[in-house]
Amino acid sequence: MVLIKMKEIAELYLGKTVKDAVITVPAYFNDSQRQATKDAGTMAGLNVMRIINEPTAAAIAYGLDKKGSEEKNVLIFDLGGGTFDVSILTIEDGIFEVKATAGDTHLGGEDFDNLLVEHCVRDFMRINNGKNLASNKRALRRLRTHCERAKRVLSSSTQATIELDSLFEGIDYNTTISRARFEEMCGEKFKEEDEARRSCVEAKHQLENYCYSMRNTLNEDSVKTKLDAGEISSALAVIDEAIKWLETNQTATKEEFEYKLKEVEKVCQPLATKMYQAAGAGGMPTGGPGGFGGAAPGGGSSSGPTVEEVD
Repeated sequence: MVLIKMKEIAELYLGKTVKDAVITVPAYFNDSQRQATKDAGTMAGLNVMRIINEPTAAAIAYGLDKKGSEEKNVLIFDLGGGTFDVSILTIEDGIFEVKATAGDTHLGGEDFDNLLVEHCVRDFMRINNGKNLASNKRALRRLRTHCERAKRVLSSSTQATIELDSLFEGIDYNTTISRARFEEMCGEKFKEEDEARRSCVEAKHQLENYCYSMRNTLNEDSVKTKLDAGEISSALAVIDEAIKWLETNQTATKEEFEYKLKEVEKVCQPLATKMYQAAGAGGMPTGGPGGFGGAAPGGGSSSGPTVEEVD
């Protein structure tokens, strides 16, 4: 139905019959989804010449394939009415290749419209003693149209005004929305990504702190007398390699940071065990990672170090 309507619109605009078409699909569509789209075009009476990715179509629309023949990478940021896609393309001699794609199939302009409409409905109820205009479809449709217009205005202005005469039961409605308030309302939609970035940063800091703390501990003179020099040298080499990796991979994923931490722990934990065992005879060095600080009483029990709980 959508393709039939688009065909009618194109024919009305061009003033002639449209037979051939190139149809765009999201970059993450698999082969069966692409074939289903092609079949839908055929049923709509179109000769589908080609199915291309939406990011590729966006690049062609902006003429990026005409700007030189050298290879270049292009980031396509596509926030549509119902979906959100980000893709990285490589363009060389007019040939497009999608390198990576990601996004959210349930995030788009309609979601922002809904948030603004819900805010206005609550505001109308607050002002007019609980009158709920959501029960009136016509009033809700008018409000949604003005909210969508206000959203577009906020893309280039710091505030937008929504004014409707006789919106519900003869009551006028006027309100002003600032861009800051609108961004605050939409913040919940980005919470998932914020949480993902926060956990990634925490994983990075955990790896960083462990490496530096363990390196400082292994460089202490009191530790060098209790552990084999070869083991210390091997562990320090692994730690230094991890620190260099950190410096060159600041944008790594949470999983990559966690995997790197496990690699370092695999080498350092046996040394930490030996340091704990040696604590019964000579005490632990201070400043170690994961609570290595604090000395066990000399000449104490052979069962291991004394554990003290502190605030």
